[in-house]
Amino acid sequence: MALVCDAAAIVMEASNPLITAPDSHGSAKLQGPSGIGLVTLASLHGFPIRLPPKSITAGRISKSWRWRRRYSVGMSIRLFDLLGRWFPLLLWVIAAHLAFGRAYLLALNLTESLPGTLFLVEKNVMPARGELVAFRWEANWPYSRGCLFLKRLIGLPGSVVTATGRDFRVDGEPVGRAKERARTGEPLDTGPVGIIPDGRYYVAGSHPDSLDSRYRLTGWVSRQQIVGKAYRIF
Repeated sequence: MALVCDAAAIVMEASNPLITAPDSHGSAKLQGPSGIGLVTLASLHGFPIRLPPKSITAGRISKSWRWRRRYSVGMSIRLFDLLGRWFPLLLWVIAAHLAFGRAYLLALNLTESLPGTLFLVEKNVMPARGELVAFRWEANWPYSRGCLFLKRLIGLPGSVVTATGRDFRVDGEPVGRAKERARTGEPLDTGPVGIIPDGRYYVAGSHPDSLDSRYRLTGWVSRQQIVGKAYRIF
């Protein structure tokens, strides 16, 4: 056992020693049971210090060590028991997650240009006209390249897109008017008109601020951009 006293550390091996009061020289003697002086210390400020016997200290350490060992072993057994009990369920959850991730995608809508907040996207499924389509954004502004867009599929390959001024129609059906400027003030160029070629699709939203095929930034969406068919959850 180590005792720190006035910045001096000593190791005690005697049984039940007693440190006496300092003498005239400012020193104190450590005496064993037989009265034999064992070691002399610097000033202890006159306070006798009785050290516990070595056997008591060793017993406390031994009990503490045994308790920690039993606790560690018990926790290990409990952990393995829980793993064994929940391991099949854990495997099932992982497998279900992987299977779901290959076929589906959850999309959260944070804009006002599309009604709804949470959508389920069925990957590699081509929606029909009028249904929601999920596709990747290819431009670098005002959104980052590759972010997910959800719009209505309005025009298919072979559809005719016309515009009178900034008012667009697809196969004679109105799809809305293109704004001249974005909310931030940047000018917006109108999208292409004519017959939609193979592998291209016209997408649109009902909101006036929907950034869709009415604008050159979006244009006609390619088949490679399309992720799948989207369903509104709520």
